[in-house]
Amino acid sequence: MWAFIATTSLHLDGVAFGNVASVANYTLSGKAGIPFLYTSPMDTSMQDIARNSNCSLTFSAQANGYCTPIDVDPEDPLCLRLTLSGVLTNHAANASPELVKHLFAVHPEFASWPKNHDWQVWYLDIGNIWLIDMFGGATNISPEAYWRYKF
Repeated sequence: MWAFIATTSLHLDGVAFGNVASVANYTLSGKAGIPFLYTSPMDTSMQDIARNSNCSLTFSAQANGYCTPIDVDPEDPLCLRLTLSGVLTNHAANASPELVKHLFAVHPEFASWPKNHDWQVWYLDIGNIWLIDMFGGATNISPEAYWRYKF
């Protein structure tokens, strides 16, 4: 799974910056559906995070090809989009072997990435959730309602 990560850009003097991030959902402290990233401080988005850890991750149903068979454009509200916003938190010191194994199972290509890039495990501490899956406007979902959902 992948998402677009939006940060406040250090390199663009505060302008929003979007990038692609490989993501794997995992359970942390009993909360399922926490997005985890395996990324390097060399990544431009992570340089932004070092200055301001607030960011958003946006997921599109088109990422798994859902919208093409139902013949809708990725921007069509029926091609659902979910944006999770919050604080990106470094979890490298606390990443369990099970979590790392899960990340590599979801993204096997991680194993072939250069070893000298100081790869780290990060997770999004979710504060806000925005969902659009139909016409009539988006829905704001509380993190508490999100945690109650059974993945």
